[in-house]
Amino acid sequence: MRKLIVVYLIVIIELFLFSLATAAPVTFEISGTLNNVTNPDGIFDSSITESSPFSGFYTFESEALDENNYNALGVYNFSEQDFAMSVMIAGNTFESNSGGSIQLNNGYYIPHDRYTTFTSIDPQGYNSAYIIMEIEWLDYLISDDLLVEPPDLGEAFTNEFKVAYTTGTSTNVTNFVTGTLESIALVPEPATIVLLGFGSLILFKKHRK
Repeated sequence: MRKLIVVYLIVIIELFLFSLATAAPVTFEISGTLNNVTNPDGIFDSSITESSPFSGFYTFESEALDENNYNALGVYNFSEQDFAMSVMIAGNTFESNSGGSIQLNNGYYIPHDRYTTFTSIDPQGYNSAYIIMEIEWLDYLISDDLLVEPPDLGEAFTNEFKVAYTTGTSTNVTNFVTGTLESIALVPEPATIVLLGFGSLILFKKHRK
C-alpha cells in the first residue's frame, strides 16, 4: 500500500513539474556563420567580416495566441515582456528593444513552408534596424501552431540570418550582414531541469534497491 501511495505521489509531482515546464517561456539557442557584410556607412564594427561566427538566443512566451484567422498562417506578436533576442557577432552584441514576432507559413501564400522570427534593435540614428531569421522547407510544417521545439534545419533549403539597418522602409536596406543559420537548440528551463533531475534520482534509488 505504501509503495502504491509513493507511486501516486511521484506521478502527481511529475505532472505538476511538467505543467510548469510547458507553461514557461521557451528559449532557443542559435549559431551560424556570416557569408556577407555590406557596410558602406561603417555602421558595423570592422571586426565583423565575412566568415565571422555568430551565436545567441531568442526567448518567447509559449502560450502566445495566433493573431491570424487563416489555418495555414500563424502570426504571433510578442510584447517586450514576452520576447527577447540577443546575438553576438565578433564580440558585438545586437539585442531586441521592443518585442518581436514569429510567423509560420504552412503554404498559405507561398508554395512552401516558412518559419520567420523578427525583432527590432537600436537603430543608431537610422530609421529602423532589425534582426530577422528565415527558414524555409519544401514541406515540413504540419500546422501553423507555434513551435516549442526547435525547427529542423536538416531538410531546409533556406537558413538565413540577417541584421539590417534601413534609411526608410524595410526594403531600403543600406547596411546589413547576412549569414547561414547552422544550429537551433532548445535551452531547458529550470522546471524542466528539476523534472529531469527528479526522474534521475528516482531511477537511481530504484537501481540501488
